[in-house]
Amino acid sequence: MRSLLSGLLLALLVGCGSQNSGEQANNPEGQVNAPAKLTAEQAEMILSMKVGQWEIEHLVERDGSNPFPSQEILLGRWKEKGKSVEAVGQDFGKNLLYLFEMIHDQDLGLVVGKITLSNGREMVKHYSWDESTKTIRINMAKPTSLDGKKYSVVVDRLDKDTFTGKVTVTEDGKTIGTQSSRGQRFGPASDKEFEDFKQLFRSESTGVSMEPSQPDVVAEESAEISADLTGGSVGEDEEIPDFPDKKMTAQQARESLARGVGQFQGQGTRGPVNGEQVATRDNWQARLVAGEIAAEIVGRFESENQEILYQGNIHYDEQLGLLVLQYADSAGLERTEHYYSDPITGRSYVRSVAPALHPGVSVKQIRDEGEDGHGNGKVQVTQDGKLVFRVQYAFEKIGPVDGRQFEKMLAEQEQALKTLNSNKLAFVPYTTRDALPSSRGNKDVRIVFQNDLENVIKYWYVEGEENKLYGEMQPGERRPQQTFTGHVWLITDEDDKPLGYFIAGGVDATARIVPVKPAGNPE
Repeated sequence: MRSLLSGLLLALLVGCGSQNSGEQANNPEGQVNAPAKLTAEQAEMILSMKVGQWEIEHLVERDGSNPFPSQEILLGRWKEKGKSVEAVGQDFGKNLLYLFEMIHDQDLGLVVGKITLSNGREMVKHYSWDESTKTIRINMAKPTSLDGKKYSVVVDRLDKDTFTGKVTVTEDGKTIGTQSSRGQRFGPASDKEFEDFKQLFRSESTGVSMEPSQPDVVAEESAEISADLTGGSVGEDEEIPDFPDKKMTAQQARESLARGVGQFQGQGTRGPVNGEQVATRDNWQARLVAGEIAAEIVGRFESENQEILYQGNIHYDEQLGLLVLQYADSAGLERTEHYYSDPITGRSYVRSVAPALHPGVSVKQIRDEGEDGHGNGKVQVTQDGKLVFRVQYAFEKIGPVDGRQFEKMLAEQEQALKTLNSNKLAFVPYTTRDALPSSRGNKDVRIVFQNDLENVIKYWYVEGEENKLYGEMQPGERRPQQTFTGHVWLITDEDDKPLGYFIAGGVDATARIVPVKPAGNPE
């Protein structure tokens, strides 16, 4: 949801407004009256809202989750006074630069705006003026579809240099996300500042034509632009090759790490074989560590029902002849992986090292990356030799590392993990089966089991009169588990002797397994 809202704000909110007025695109019922043609004065008023230097703060909230802040800056200037404007900006939340061109199309009686993102994608919008409500109305002309979701945008200009706005997204009549914004114009845009910013866009854009152009006029019934979610040269169900029995030299490791430096964005799908596939988005940055054959990574992963911040450190192990990744995320997951990057083909193979996989489970992953930083990959999970789960994704490099944004995301990840660790569930000693509570509740939460014992433990979901085994954990291991408020999790030793249990609370929390006196076998 955050990516959808950010895209709407990028397309609809940047520097817009009118004196003491609201700005709305598609009312909640989806009914839009035919607008009257703009006068020259009305068109100039709309165009002037993009002139100058603007700083815009956004706050996104979805499904009652903690708000996520993001920021934009925009510089705009007249191309032809009263008739056209050009602007350039940066959306820090999406790690994208963009160009913004607007013209008054007198035949249509509209102001037409075209946004070109540094990843090569484009959006077109039409502006009109409603005299009865004193509002500027914006209709997205390209793309026109939002996957069945409806949105409304309201922007109020508090004075000539300040506006506030709010986006509300609904699905089946239910609000599923909002984004509040505040924009402040803090001065004019000098030609030098504008050209410097525009040059930055040119240097970081991918597949974008730099030839001057007029904004496109697109019919309202234009088709939605579809994204390419294919990944990897291996066929969808073709088995991924085994991890190679090869080693990398130090120089090969340096070259592999250098290819992965910068800002990246990816999208893909994941899900069980023959089951529903969930769309995913991933945005990350990677930078080299001075004086070492190593790099550090920070990113944000999103799927239908979760948003995870993560950070990792990858370094070259001379004895192994491989790259070793140490990964940790805000969901409490920690893992270690080995990477081998083929110096000829550029294909990387990934092998999971820790935590240990369940017996009979195997995970294989490959990743193909070109010299331009664009690529794709696949993950296959098999159980007892049968393919049960798959992931496919594509990614692209969108620019160099943004140091300020890197540190900001790293601080967010560390704070999220700190909050998770500070929320602790009580480990209740097991007495008898009759004293074990029943699982109930329906609010989705996450707990992170942490095995502080010196022995292997098992964790079981208590379902009525039965216990369902979910996994085993080695001493010192941490493992996240999605669950629901009120659900009961039983902990046993390796021989199934009960030790204690946890009851999931109303927030994400850590469940530390500490020494207690064991009792009899679980029924």
